[in-house]
Amino acid sequence: MAATVAIVALALVAYLPALQAGYIWDDDSYLTANPHVQAPDGLTRIWVPGYTPQYYPLVFTSFWIEYALWGLEPVGSHLLNILLHAVNALLVWRLTRRLGLPGAWLIGAVFAVHPVHVESVAWITERKNVLSGCFYLSALLAYLRFDEQGRAGRPNAGDGWGWYGAALGLYVAALLSKSVTCSLPAALILVMLYLRRPLTWRRVRLLAPMCAIGVLAAANTILVERLNVGAHGPEWDHGFLDRVLIAARALLFYPAKLLWPHSLMFVYPRWTIDAGDLVAWWRPAIVLAVAAVAVGVWVRGRRGPLLALAFYAGTVLPALGFINVYPHRFSFVADHFQYLASLGIIALVVSGAAWLLPRHRPLRIGLGAVVLVALGGLAHFQAKTYRDAETLWMDTLAKNPDSWMPHTHLAVIRLNQLAEINQRAKPQEWQRVLAEARDHAQRAVGLKPDDPQVIGTLSEALRIEGRYDEAFDHQSRAVRLLEQRRAGQARWPRREATELVKLGRLHLLRDERAQAEAAYRRAAGVDPQSVLARSALASLLAEQGRVDEALKELGAVLSLEPRHFGALLATAQLSEQRGDLAAARRYYEAAARGARTPLEQIQAAIALARFLATCPDPAHRDLARAVEIAETANEATDRRYPSLLDVLAEAYFAAGHTNQAIATATEARDLAQQVNAPDLAREIDEKLQRYRAGGDDAPN
Repeated sequence: MAATVAIVALALVAYLPALQAGYIWDDDSYLTANPHVQAPDGLTRIWVPGYTPQYYPLVFTSFWIEYALWGLEPVGSHLLNILLHAVNALLVWRLTRRLGLPGAWLIGAVFAVHPVHVESVAWITERKNVLSGCFYLSALLAYLRFDEQGRAGRPNAGDGWGWYGAALGLYVAALLSKSVTCSLPAALILVMLYLRRPLTWRRVRLLAPMCAIGVLAAANTILVERLNVGAHGPEWDHGFLDRVLIAARALLFYPAKLLWPHSLMFVYPRWTIDAGDLVAWWRPAIVLAVAAVAVGVWVRGRRGPLLALAFYAGTVLPALGFINVYPHRFSFVADHFQYLASLGIIALVVSGAAWLLPRHRPLRIGLGAVVLVALGGLAHFQAKTYRDAETLWMDTLAKNPDSWMPHTHLAVIRLNQLAEINQRAKPQEWQRVLAEARDHAQRAVGLKPDDPQVIGTLSEALRIEGRYDEAFDHQSRAVRLLEQRRAGQARWPRREATELVKLGRLHLLRDERAQAEAAYRRAAGVDPQSVLARSALASLLAEQGRVDEALKELGAVLSLEPRHFGALLATAQLSEQRGDLAAARRYYEAAARGARTPLEQIQAAIALARFLATCPDPAHRDLARAVEIAETANEATDRRYPSLLDVLAEAYFAAGHTNQAIATATEARDLAQQVNAPDLAREIDEKLQRYRAGGDDAPN
């Protein structure tokens, strides 16, 4: 019991900073901006292929449950990742003890605290690793139990087949969490060899269903990576010899980071590969030499080293470059690629050290304690870099200054900050943040001049800055590059279809409405589930007075994302414009319920309070509630937003509280002037004159 508690405690202490961490990188597509995770009826869509970035329904189901329990508070998700990793460490201990490896507890403890696993534990999206690892290790243990009971030739009465069914079910669960676990049947064969159990036809036949299911899962992932995620193009155009060099270098890279976990980073430098450079072939030579030594040790009766290395190489194989995976666009290696594979190297090193020091128990304990403290301290420190996306990308940039990726993401972070800054009406801060965004985007383009999305990020910064012609030139080039890359493809990955939407937005700013509509429709064509494209098209159609067409597009958006805030608000406004006040109120209410961000909550409060205060139909006018909504929103924002104060004044006036309306409107006008919003100040001042003319008692 004490040993179990020790491993769990070590994991909790090592990853404690992750509990204060937020969301990073693609946590949005997996959780924070995933409508299927956040919709009450989204669970059914999660299990239908095509609705999520990858078909890992058990991972998305776990996110769906978490969102239902605590919304978007990240601490719960981080805690679950840590606990799953701790459980995996316990399973590793149990497995290595069952295999009879020396130092089994220390193997589990090292797995628990090793800093290369921080990426898998502190990154919520990598629930894929810790959840699939839990099912994978459980399936392996269950199968060993089944095989032990059937060693005589067939399992004992009924009981043995239950373990086989459990192993098969757990293996399927592992694949539905991450398909890299497809290597389990091969791992089981290695375990049988280590335990010196003959590979009889019966044993091989019983593994056949697992092999078939694993191949199907792996094939599906390869297809998704290529078609949906976009893992093909210039970044993946490597010949076979180039891929051999990538694989050999990666095979040496991961053990090196396990043995000397120095300068771990989120994005490692992407290697330049040249199969024509004879010097580069020293790495494959080392790999072959290590394999030859392991075979030689096998011949002398020691099976462990060869089997441990085979487990490591076989488990990490999907990430070695022979198969296109999207992260290779940025780097050929990543810490999370070796989550399960690291077990082979850790077991080899720890059990090897324990074997060399069989009679030196105090020395073994002392060395083990030093190793755990050192690794745990490094993991604790590394986990702090996952505090938020900006911290992570700044750390990456400091360690990998020639990478375009952190510059691009820092530019996006700065651009996303602009809307909130603008709402607070702080022009100097807005200009500073925009300049930082543009600077990061320009640096990214300098490092990656032919990448459409990098160019598109710079275009976006220039658009916001008002340099529309420059932005249009960059965005047009980005789309041309995409057209070359996706020539002949009917479907584009979502992130690439977004570049067409951005081009349409620039056409619109240049008063080229026909071209804008064409760009939006094309984006919706290459990605039929593009909510962004359909929302932009609906906005353009509404602006042109084509209300029915706009509502049709908004209906398509809401069929994809029933709680999409922008679509709900726009549908409410268009319904009000058509005179369908019942529908308008229904959608305004739905928008208020669906508002997630502070900005959305402000917009929803303004829209709903104004509707309830000014609706011409008494059946839908609710003055008391309008006042309550506006007062609550202003209290929540410390009365810092003139537009919110403006709607509160309107609600007061409509409710007959003229003096409060005058005082609040005066406050709103003065604040608008203070934050340099002259148009809003002028509009509020006109209303203020009306309130004063209304006397002490405004009509209800």
